[in-house]
Amino acid sequence: MKKIVLLLLLISSALYAQVPQGISHRGIVYNTSGDLVTDASVKIRISILDNSITGTSVYTEIHTITTNAEGQYSLNIGKGVPSSPFTTLSFSAINWGINSKFLKIEIDPTGAGTSYPIVGTNQLMSVPYALYAQNSNVNSTAITLTTISELRNYKSFNPSTDNVTVILQGYNTPSDGGGGTFIYKRYADMPVALPPATDAKRPVHDGGVFIDSNISDLKNKGIWIRQFSGFIDIRYYGVIAISGGNDWSSQIQKAIDYASKNSIDINTKPYGYNSSNVIYFPPGGYDVSSFVIKSGVTLLGSSLQHTSIKSIGDNKPYLVTMDKGVVRDVHISNFTFVGNSNDNGDNTWPTYMNKGCFQFKGTANPNEGGGLWESSFKNISILRFTGHSMNFEGGTAASNYLLPNQFIILEGVQIESVSQLSAVPGHSTFTNPSNALRMTGQNGQFTFTNCRFDGGSYLMTVDQQPRYRPSGYNVYIAASDANASPQMINFNTCTIQVGQTGVFIDSTICINLYGCWFESFERAIVVKGQFVSSKSININGCKFLYSAGQFGGLPDNSGRIILAENAQMSVQNNYVIDPSITEQTSFIAIDNVNGTTPESLGITASGNYFEPNSVYNYNLGETTGIMQKVPISSVPYSGGSIGGLNTIGRKVVFVENGTLNDIYRINSMLNAGETIFIRANVSSITFYSLSLSTGIAGRNIYLNGRTSLTLTNGQAATFIKIDNMNGNERATYQLVSISN
Repeated sequence: MKKIVLLLLLISSALYAQVPQGISHRGIVYNTSGDLVTDASVKIRISILDNSITGTSVYTEIHTITTNAEGQYSLNIGKGVPSSPFTTLSFSAINWGINSKFLKIEIDPTGAGTSYPIVGTNQLMSVPYALYAQNSNVNSTAITLTTISELRNYKSFNPSTDNVTVILQGYNTPSDGGGGTFIYKRYADMPVALPPATDAKRPVHDGGVFIDSNISDLKNKGIWIRQFSGFIDIRYYGVIAISGGNDWSSQIQKAIDYASKNSIDINTKPYGYNSSNVIYFPPGGYDVSSFVIKSGVTLLGSSLQHTSIKSIGDNKPYLVTMDKGVVRDVHISNFTFVGNSNDNGDNTWPTYMNKGCFQFKGTANPNEGGGLWESSFKNISILRFTGHSMNFEGGTAASNYLLPNQFIILEGVQIESVSQLSAVPGHSTFTNPSNALRMTGQNGQFTFTNCRFDGGSYLMTVDQQPRYRPSGYNVYIAASDANASPQMINFNTCTIQVGQTGVFIDSTICINLYGCWFESFERAIVVKGQFVSSKSININGCKFLYSAGQFGGLPDNSGRIILAENAQMSVQNNYVIDPSITEQTSFIAIDNVNGTTPESLGITASGNYFEPNSVYNYNLGETTGIMQKVPISSVPYSGGSIGGLNTIGRKVVFVENGTLNDIYRINSMLNAGETIFIRANVSSITFYSLSLSTGIAGRNIYLNGRTSLTLTNGQAATFIKIDNMNGNERATYQLVSISN
């Protein structure tokens, strides 16, 4: 038997105003022997199968056709005689939009119609557009309207049968950037699983992406949905860059709400949402009262020189706050945020004072906690806010420590704040305890790179004299209680300038200042330990220019570039230009505070260079407090306690013996290889050596063969810390030298 060949040709119908109910089809007929059937009457049975080549027939018809001299035939599928068992189903009722469709051709070459031995089945790879569009009720005409208002009032279509496409020329006026393409989507055509209209997942009018109709019948049946890809342009919500008289807070908030919902898991997205979570602000200025940032949202300006958000005068405490719960994956870049402070030249200030820019203070959601996580701020200017410019207010005991701000990157953030200002003669009094940067409570894993924290340099006169005397702190980093402190905070190549105190650190751990520039302060850095000691505060490779006593608020000869109390610090490889040409100034000092006796846990200072430029230039190398007085006391070891010294991280120790004179042990936080200088200060003291033969418990001092060493008042000895001198002690101190 010859091979049977069945040729099927499918030609799509054209799209007309009235859709033709048929599909053009041509083929060639062979008999069961493989010979052409020419100039003969044949019967052809055609079926439309659903979903597969063995699927259920949704439509069947029979054609009686005469072939030509080449065995060819042509017909229109849909114009044959419907065949049992689907004689009541019309071709026009086929739902082309659901499932794949397969075309089954059966041929009886005898024309009897009693059997159809020749069979072929092909998938319809492309459903003719007109048939699919008709089945989907797609109106083939695109409507052009001018504004959102016209869209909401448009009603020239049947909401039960037509899905209309509208091309909008603008939001409020043509070409204002808020136009676009909209479709009308009926709620009935949305997925069956979509919740009722009252559910938050159903699209709700937001004035930008989802637009309700003003026509009640249309509003009840469906909603207009904007079609777009890429960024969410803020102009989609009617926001335009014009000066004065417009508060865009509500529109910006709706855009943020939409963008945040796009970042939620796909199974919970409202129907019709696209994947964009980036809100773009074109060049221009936007007046705003306040808005709330939410998870997954990116705010993107064109550049900090060309896109600005200006705070309008109101009683809101901050321009930007954050949502409840854990707010993560927030990114803001390429903006200038402008506060509403202004000295009008007549020494008067506006009544709406004390408004800050950013506040990140978490509010807990049940079983979640809160705070800002895994977010970034890049290429941002924050200018002239009278409240805190950036306030990271982390969790405390009151919140069960469940509201941390953590894993935050700030790069190229430039802040000019209105710090606490006290009037100078001829100017009004204005007191405002604000900071350019404020971090309190639980804040961790922050990196600041190429940022600037300015206490108000724009308040200087043209000859660089302050119109007001800055007070307070440019950067304030402090614990809220003994267990809630900022930690792991890194400042890399930052500029901190103009103010009373550049950086204030209190009761914190691991604060690092690397390669930073300090200029024009009464105090550049103050480190304290109010709740607990500040530890691992590292100041390395920074430059200090005129950074003590610059604004006349300190007593004579009390200038201090770095002031420390109850802290463990490393101050190394810094470059210092004398901050004063009229008085003595120390680079590092530990001063009395409120009449109490100050102390440090140990300050390591090395490699610092002082540039001489005045008669006082060598005083910069004079320090106060790096040497600490330590009493002989009972110090602990693994088996009990014994008389000795607890020096913590101090490297220069003056011993005040009190009631004890004998030293059997030294406890410190130094590392192996570091040295400690110990001087008798008052009366003689005696060191006793450990004994390798007897191994007297608790002793850890090695005196190079001596059994004891006595130092009289004024004498000193240097010891080096080493590892594992004997099995009883993991660290010992070996005598290096004696100073008589």
